[in-house]
Amino acid sequence: MSKHSAKFGSFLFVALLMSMHLASLAFRYNTPEKNDPLIVRAKTLLAHEDLEEALTAFRKLIKQEPRNFEGYLGVADCLYFQNDYLNAMSSVNSAISLNPKAADAHRRRGKIHEKLHQLDDAIDDYTIAIALSPNCHLYLSDRSDAYRKKGDYEKAIADLDKYIKLVRRPNPMIYYSRSLLYAKLGKKAQADAERRRGDMIINGAY
Repeated sequence: MSKHSAKFGSFLFVALLMSMHLASLAFRYNTPEKNDPLIVRAKTLLAHEDLEEALTAFRKLIKQEPRNFEGYLGVADCLYFQNDYLNAMSSVNSAISLNPKAADAHRRRGKIHEKLHQLDDAIDDYTIAIALSPNCHLYLSDRSDAYRKKGDYEKAIADLDKYIKLVRRPNPMIYYSRSLLYAKLGKKAQADAERRRGDMIINGAY
């Protein structure tokens, strides 16, 4: 594996972890208290990666509030991190049925589809998420990666082009990603140019 492939792989791994924790990052440095509202306690437990306790709390929330879509999303997150993708899918489907305009619920379902090797379905969900929240660059990154896995490199590049237009500060890993995609298409000059852009950002010269 080249150093640029390694960088790209590391970027995707970090992006996945960040994407699935975004909703609970605010709870990471809290201590779950018994007198906290149940949703707060559940999200705090998830942020601390106490998956079994978080799962119990989210399921209790659903029992108390059967139409609380955040409860179903929380269950889906817990099951996803436990590699129980089929049950995670069932839970996220319940969440979407309750709130079909929740972009991040479609994103979660896209992630589950990817784990089940259902790339077309994942792309469909990311496309819905993008339509619901067109200014969220993360959904474009997700769809780009799904296109890459399918071998649709031009579509993957197009999504990264849109991604870059939405972010204030360029991420060097995006340029390394585009470099690899151009290399897959046999476009060496573009691949080299993208790699140099990534290097310039890291060196503070962009």
